[in-house]
Amino acid sequence: MPTDETVTNNELFIGLIAPLGVDLGAVAHALDRALHTVSYCSELVHLTSRLSPTPPNASLFETYSDLIQAGNKLRSDSVPDVFLYLAIQEIVRNRSKDGRSTSDRRVTVVRQLKRTEEVDLLRSVYGTNILFLSCYAPRAVRVKYFADKFASESRSSSRTLHEARALELISKDEHEADDPNGQRLLETYAKGDFVVDCSTPQALTRTMDRFVEAFFGYPFISPNHDEYGAYLAYSASLRSADLSRQVGAAIFQPTGEIVALGCNEVPKFGGGTYWTDDPNDARDFQIGQDSNSRLKTDMIRDTVQHLIDAGWSPPTREIDGNELDNAMINDILEFGRVIHAEMNAICDASRFGRRTSGSTLYCTTFPCHMCSRHIVAAGIERVVYLEPYHKSLARELYPDSIGFDDGTDAPTGKVLFASYAGVTPIAFQTVFSKRRRKDKTGRAIPWAHDTARPINLSTTEYLNLEQVALKQITENLGIPISPSGATDAS
Repeated sequence: MPTDETVTNNELFIGLIAPLGVDLGAVAHALDRALHTVSYCSELVHLTSRLSPTPPNASLFETYSDLIQAGNKLRSDSVPDVFLYLAIQEIVRNRSKDGRSTSDRRVTVVRQLKRTEEVDLLRSVYGTNILFLSCYAPRAVRVKYFADKFASESRSSSRTLHEARALELISKDEHEADDPNGQRLLETYAKGDFVVDCSTPQALTRTMDRFVEAFFGYPFISPNHDEYGAYLAYSASLRSADLSRQVGAAIFQPTGEIVALGCNEVPKFGGGTYWTDDPNDARDFQIGQDSNSRLKTDMIRDTVQHLIDAGWSPPTREIDGNELDNAMINDILEFGRVIHAEMNAICDASRFGRRTSGSTLYCTTFPCHMCSRHIVAAGIERVVYLEPYHKSLARELYPDSIGFDDGTDAPTGKVLFASYAGVTPIAFQTVFSKRRRKDKTGRAIPWAHDTARPINLSTTEYLNLEQVALKQITENLGIPISPSGATDAS
């Protein structure tokens, strides 16, 4: 279908990035309700519908497990983003089956994304015409969601068994480290344009309404404290030239004033960290190596040598550390030259005599266990993080002083670590950059709900790119597609 530049494009796409245990039926309902306030309707594209059905006598736990395994196998037999090629084919078929137009006020919701490749493929095809919603619910809430479902199916089994099975599914969904084609929810979660709080029905309704206001052009929307804090933390992260990743932090007083910013970077004499225009720049990329990685490898070799000296059988080949990619020893952090973003911000506050007691710290990634102890010692009362970090031992090491938004009552006498919800830094400028909001008489221009359009929409060039994607799946991936859309792989 050729691109028609004379037709106003109203077609929007939304990809849901959601961990297992989030009630996606409730999410879809809340999204559809919010979209109706701006005269849009929604349609779901369900990715797992392309997989072979499980046996009719299978339990819910077996059904979920089989779907995960079948999805991994389909990726292994083709490409990691194969599900999205199939989703694109369904989107094209749905649009053509009853003569729809891109001028229709319709949102296609793709449920649900588990890998970064899937997000990247959809962005490459739909560009700014697609938004990604990351769906958050505390792990305890997600465990209860599954345990309740399992219990309703089998009352004879113990609650402990149901919760154990729920944890098994949730952990597998978050990060299947041993399967290169497995679920990678934690990595994908950070790709969202907006984080919806699914912890309670009230939170879901509130944040979904804000999502529609944000992306359908409500002219008087402005950042709340958390959105502004997270954006500044993200902005601070962009100064980092660390070899591993860019991390940022921002500390705010309870009244909303900035205390300090920080990023992960190598400290320099006199205080602070190196900037790109500093003389004698000695950051890790100038040296050419991450000292933490080098010393971890040395530790592994040293440990193996001590075991050999003690009479253990020597390995059949040289140890280079790659054999232990997923081992706990690779989570060691303390041998890096870089000061972490949270520590950097705390140190800067101390250098300039700024109070951190009672403050809120925003960070782009869940704090590691080393930063967590400094956060506690600095008197910070609340931490808001954008990305999960499954290697952190903060929960295990500091249960006496750190509490989490885990679906129970807010902790008292502890630092609260809370997951972020709202407009993410990725979309911050798109949402909050506004033009003139008054008419010639100086009156505020009202927001017309029934004619509101997504602020991110661009041309319908994606119609051509959809055809390119369909050609790739038929010619390059070796997955024949029938007229009904089914594949031999399903």
